[in-house]
Amino acid sequence: MPWLYVPFFCSGFPALIYQIIWQRALFSIYGINIESVTIVVSAFMPGLGIGSFLGGMISKRGGVPLLATFGGIELSIAIFGFFSLPLFHAVGLHTSAAPQTVTALLTFALVLLPTVLMDSTLPILVAHLVRISGNVGTSGLATIALFAVAANTFKFPRSSDGHGIRGHHTQSLPGQAPDYRRQHGH
Repeated sequence: MPWLYVPFFCSGFPALIYQIIWQRALFSIYGINIESVTIVVSAFMPGLGIGSFLGGMISKRGGVPLLATFGGIELSIAIFGFFSLPLFHAVGLHTSAAPQTVTALLTFALVLLPTVLMDSTLPILVAHLVRISGNVGTSGLATIALFAVAANTFKFPRSSDGHGIRGHHTQSLPGQAPDYRRQHGH
C-alpha cells in the first residue's frame, strides 16, 4: 500500500508546473499587464473549484473504480500538456490582433478544462486511499514543500535583455499585447 503514496505525491507536482508554464506561455503571447494577469488567474480559479467539486462527486459514488479514474484523468492531463504549448502558439498567431474580450474568452477556454481535470484528481485519489486504508498521510504537504523548493531553486530562464521565457517580450502597456505574429516571423 505505500506504493500508492507515490502517485499521490507525483500528481500534484506536474499540475503546479503546468500552471506556471501555461501562465508564462500565455503572458508571452498576450503580454503582461493587469488585464492579462487578471484573465489568466480568473481562468484558473473556476477550474480549481469545479474540478474539486466534480472530483468530490465522483469520489462519493459507490462502484466507481477510483484508481482507474485517477489514471485516466492524469493521462488526459498529460496529453493536453504535450499539445498545449503548440496549441497556445497557434491560437496566439490567430488572435494577436483580436479585441481583448476575444483573447480573454479564448484564454479562459484554453485553461479551464485542464485545470478542472487537474483539480478533480485530489478528491478522487484521497477517496481511494481512504477506502483501502482509512489513512491518507501527509503526501500532499510533501508535494507542496518539494514544489516550493524546486520553484525557488530552478528559475525559468530569462534572456539577457530581461524579457521573459526564451526571449519573448512579456511586458506591454495596459491594453496592448505584443505583436505576437511579428515576433514569430508571421
